[in-house]
Amino acid sequence: MGSCYQYRWAGGMLLAFVWLVACCPAQEQVPDLPEAPVTPAPAGVMQAPQVMAFNRMADAQVHALFRQGEYEQAERMLRASIQRSPNQPVYHYNLACSLARQKRIDEAFASLQQAVTLGFVHVQPLRMDADLDGLRADDRFAAILESAEIRRAAIESRSGRPFEAIRVMPGGPARVTDTNTVWDNQLSVFRLMFAMEPPTGAPPVMVRGQGTAGEQIRAWHREGTAAGLAGVLYDNQDRGHSVLAAEPFPELARVVFDPGLTRARPVNGLQTAFLFNLPVIGNSSTALTQGYFWRSLPRLAMVNPSMVWTLYRQYTGNQLYVYPEHQDHDPGRNGEGGGYGDVYPANLPYVLISQGSSGSDQLLLEAVACTVAAFRPETRRALELSAMLMPAVQMILRSSLREVVRPEDYRTGKAHPTVFAAGQLNVDRMVARAHAMKADRLPPLAQLHVIEESEGAPGQDYFDIGSREKLFDTPCAVARVIRSTAYWRRLVVSAETSRDPQGLPLTYHWAVLRGDPAIVIRPLNAVQSLVELKVPYHPRRPVSPGAALESSRVDIGLFVDNGTHPSPPAFISLYYLASETRVYGPDQRVQSVTYRTPATGGAYTDPFIDIPKDWTDAYAYDTKGRLTGWIRSRGDQRESFTVDGLKVEAADDQGRATHARTVRYVPSGASADSAPVLVQQDGGEVMQYAYGSNEDRVGRVVGRVNME
Repeated sequence: MGSCYQYRWAGGMLLAFVWLVACCPAQEQVPDLPEAPVTPAPAGVMQAPQVMAFNRMADAQVHALFRQGEYEQAERMLRASIQRSPNQPVYHYNLACSLARQKRIDEAFASLQQAVTLGFVHVQPLRMDADLDGLRADDRFAAILESAEIRRAAIESRSGRPFEAIRVMPGGPARVTDTNTVWDNQLSVFRLMFAMEPPTGAPPVMVRGQGTAGEQIRAWHREGTAAGLAGVLYDNQDRGHSVLAAEPFPELARVVFDPGLTRARPVNGLQTAFLFNLPVIGNSSTALTQGYFWRSLPRLAMVNPSMVWTLYRQYTGNQLYVYPEHQDHDPGRNGEGGGYGDVYPANLPYVLISQGSSGSDQLLLEAVACTVAAFRPETRRALELSAMLMPAVQMILRSSLREVVRPEDYRTGKAHPTVFAAGQLNVDRMVARAHAMKADRLPPLAQLHVIEESEGAPGQDYFDIGSREKLFDTPCAVARVIRSTAYWRRLVVSAETSRDPQGLPLTYHWAVLRGDPAIVIRPLNAVQSLVELKVPYHPRRPVSPGAALESSRVDIGLFVDNGTHPSPPAFISLYYLASETRVYGPDQRVQSVTYRTPATGGAYTDPFIDIPKDWTDAYAYDTKGRLTGWIRSRGDQRESFTVDGLKVEAADDQGRATHARTVRYVPSGASADSAPVLVQQDGGEVMQYAYGSNEDRVGRVVGRVNME
């Protein structure tokens, strides 16, 4: 079976190659290249993330179709993707693969040449991809491979060229040009370089207005103990839709992209394309508002591991962005009552999410700007050098919330909501805590990683297009989608990579921030840097007792403390599918699972996380409590399955399977306004079962027949 090329949505990786070819000046030793087309800027402010989101779902379907050998259907989907995004080279490459598999050689070569022309320069898949085996004996293939190698060399020479920092004055424009921009092939991001000119004389004010917090900052400024915002950039990523006003923060340098660059790479939506060398406060007050794949920008990132990694690099690179939740965090169910609940599959310390829609990000932006301005100059320098500026801001913001009254409240859910409402903020307390921080006593950084866990097997413990329980693993946030029908989920998690900027010893603290008190946190060593977590099944419930907002997510927080400051949180999030209704017996064995879409009574679940399906599985056990299989019901239709997930085709006089067929699960029927549904298809093998005794209800496979 084929696999096609797996495109990573990492800030437009392939578009970035095209951008470099089109925009970087040619060097004499590089052969002339035809100008590569670029994707035009979307017409509406919300459209860039919408196209990305829809294309990503289409990509997942194409990959599944290749795995199943459904090349004609993959071709139809790829042609639709090309119609939506004609200049994405990966679609032309995958179309060439599907055509080659169908032995339509001339058409395959035309698509492959178009892919290379548009910027597909990944030589390794061209050389090794089994989908292209039918083309390699043709002389045209060698010519295409040579063209790709020439283009790749050109791109690498240009992306590795020296680039210069553009000098910026406090309060002035920070221009992004071809001169101070370079593509980082390893991280799939653009790196931007600025050199901040020292302020000439003291500015009249560091911060204007901002109530009592602003008054306090101005008083510290007069005595020379506030760092202000000189040397900090402000980056707006929504084309001026919700801009932090310049008047209150005159020292902020504002990022401005040259027109040629914005035509090549539209500056709009989730910011996962740029890493700056200076501290950045940024925002994009946009969301995906149309179609079935609606979502806020943070939720767009949460379903893509490479995007979450970029957000982590921003967070530990002195960059912090604010995004509104739009409709992702409001009381209600399936839109009834005005909302859908908290539909975020994870909690992230890497961004700030504001409660509300466009413009709700402004108060958080102002709070962050005031906090950064309030640090002492030597403290801010130390935080920047240790890459701890924005982690420190997160710790200060969370520990200063109005609901956090006592120090111990910081290690509860009161301090760590998914989304922050304006009424929760206490900016006066934030600036006071920032100013009190000393350069030789910075907060530590909590980091974690999963070293052991129980997992379900696709096709047996759950039903999806493949193994999809791990959402992402990053140093300060780990997320899982719990699909397995096992009542308990077990993880062993280490915090031993946590660090302190001063090298001070750390104490380790773990806390359930959201979820049932029955969750078990068992230390596995004396200092509690290694723990075992056991989490029972969690149906949808209020986020806290009596709350109108509901969620099916569990959050467990890690905090480390150096004796002066706690760290910002690191999160382990476990997301349970709200589209399922499970029944467990007193012995905690699953009795049945009913899968429903919102149209048939299920609660909304992100279609990027779970492909909707409609059926009920009722599980059976033998006298010793061992699972023997299940009965699947769709209306009046009944199908029996073995414990291995095979569909029973013939049974003996005791109802035990003698012959059972493999089953595969394929998404089908996606459109801009509807999610795909998970379709069960017969596989190509039939297994023969035998049993050791009359009491044996499980059996074993003793033979197989390939029916394809």
